[in-house]
Amino acid sequence: MVASRILKLWQTVVHLDNRGLKDFLESQGLLASEWRKEDKRNKRFYRLSRVGTDVFARLMDEWEGIAEAIRNLEGRHGSR
Repeated sequence: MVASRILKLWQTVVHLDNRGLKDFLESQGLLASEWRKEDKRNKRFYRLSRVGTDVFARLMDEWEGIAEAIRNLEGRHGSR
């Protein structure tokens, strides 16, 4: 289930700083990066990889299901 994977991922990255999180997500294939020169300096730019985009879409679908379930619960509670 996606939720258990999210929890495991969160437990892994919760203690990482911003750079560590980006490196971790890149090592999992969820981010891709490239070095580019900007303002006379080399900078690293990140984007979602194809896998990251697919995972993001699945997570958003699951989130929408959770949000809909919460809205349904709120509707039942409000009609009492």
